This record gives sequence, C-alpha cells and structure tokens, in this order.
Amino acid sequence: MEKSKKKIRVKIPRVAASGIRIPKNVEYRRDLESVVFSSNGQEVRRFVPNYVVSVLLEDKIFLTLAPIDTSVLTRKEQRTRISELGTYSSLLKSDISGITEPFTKVLELVGVGYKVESSGSGMKLSLGYSHDVIFSLPSGVSLSIDKPNLFRLSSRNKVLLGHVVSYILKIRQVEPYKGKGIRIQGQYVRIKQGKTK
Repeated sequence: MEKSKKKIRVKIPRVAASGIRIPKNVEYRRDLESVVFSSNGQEVRRFVPNYVVSVLLEDKIFLTLAPIDTSVLTRKEQRTRISELGTYSSLLKSDISGITEPFTKVLELVGVGYKVESSGSGMKLSLGYSHDVIFSLPSGVSLSIDKPNLFRLSSRNKVLLGHVVSYILKIRQVEPYKGKGIRIQGQYVRIKQGKTK
C-alpha cells in the first residue's frame, strides 16, 4: 500500500498576511515575472517568480502561492516557497517607499588628501593609492557631492543601493589604528591602540 505524503501546515508569514498598502499617487501593474510601481514618471520593477501570485484588494496587495501539484515538490521546497512570500512582501514595501522618496546613503572619506570628484556617469576617488579609482555607478543610482570628502548616493531601489555602497566601502576599508578609509556617515569605528615602545 502506497503511503500518502504528509501535508505540511501552511502558515503565511505575518508580513505577507498584513498586505502591502499602495499610496494613491502610486500605480501598480503585474507583468510576467515582475511587479512594477510607477509614480510621477519614475518606475521601479521587482522580479517576482510566477509561482507567487499578487492579488489587489482595494488599496492593498496580497501575495499568495499559485495552485500547484505539491507532489512534485519536496517538503523543503514547499516551506521555502511559503517563506518567500514574506521576503517578496518586504522587498515590494521597500520599492513603494523608494518610489515616493528615494533611499539615500551618505559616505565620508577619512584621510589626508582623500577626496571624491564627479567623473562622467560615476566618480573618481583619490584614496592614497598610486592611482585614482574610477567607479562607474549603475543606472538607477545618482551621486551628489556635498564636500570633497563627503558624498551621498540615492536610489529608488534599496537593494541596488546597498550593493553599490557595500562595493565602494571595500575599495578602501577603514583601518583600525587611524580610522582612515571610506565609511558611512555616523558609523562607529573602534580604534585600536598602537604598539608602545
């Protein structure tokens, strides 16, 4: 006698169950494998797999799983898909926040002679190396220079902005003795005590 597969209990993540509220000035549409938000000529597109269904009820979007034969999925795959509902809900919420007001990160250069300049579609960083570092910004990320050693990056895509900032910080990591390097404004840096003679 063939054993029947034990069904797992489906518990929708709280983030997905509460829905995603859409402001009145933001338009929403669903393409094949993406969700698109637009407002005032700006547009943010987020990849969402086709097994995640978005349902619009009044001014909220609710994510759920498309009907599928669960016998073709392992228990681990079923649980992963359920947990992804919360992940995509959080990402879509951040996209709505970004379309209304861009996310911003302020970075500062700490070190003698360290400076930043605009260069084409990116920036030129002088960081004490034998050569200047040219960094090209991807589409969707804008640069604003407040001071020679202070600049801000803005984007409507929170994930993209995080990746760009992370890469820039690695160009000249903060060293622990004098604190020289690139850091996020307000970031705490623990300074080590040097060796005494």
